[in-house]
Amino acid sequence: MSKKEETNIQNETILKKLSLNAKKELLKYDLLNDLINYKYTILLDSVDINDVLSEDEIGVYYNDFINNISDFELQYIMPIEYLKSSILVVRFYDELNLKILNEIIGKIKKKFGKKVPIIFACQENKSDTRIHITFIGVAQNIVM
Repeated sequence: MSKKEETNIQNETILKKLSLNAKKELLKYDLLNDLINYKYTILLDSVDINDVLSEDEIGVYYNDFINNISDFELQYIMPIEYLKSSILVVRFYDELNLKILNEIIGKIKKKFGKKVPIIFACQENKSDTRIHITFIGVAQNIVM
C-alpha cells in the first residue's frame, strides 16, 4: 500500500468519527492534515461545550492571549489533582502556531493526564493576530 493510500484511509477513518459541523470546520480551515499529523482531538459541537460548562465544579481555567508557552499559567479556583472533564478553545485569525498549541496540550496532559477536547474557532478581530486560549477544567469528585 502506498503512502498516499495510507493517508487517504487515515483521513477517511478520522472523518467518520467527526460530527458534520466538525467536518465542515476542518475542511473550511484546511485543518485535516494538522489533525492527522498532530493527533489532536477536535470537537466542534456546542453540546460538548455545554457538557463542560454546565458542571458546577470548575476548578481550573485560563482565558487570555498567548505568545509563547510561558504565558500559559493555569488559574486555580480550588486545589485539584484530577479533572472530570476539560475543554480547550483556540481562537486565531491569521495563523495557528502549532508548536505553542502542542506545548500547551503537553503541559495540560502532564499536569492532569487527560485527553483534552479542542475547539478551533476563527477570531473575528482581524487587528489582533495573536492566538487566544480558553481552557476550562472541571474538578473530579473523589470519594474516599
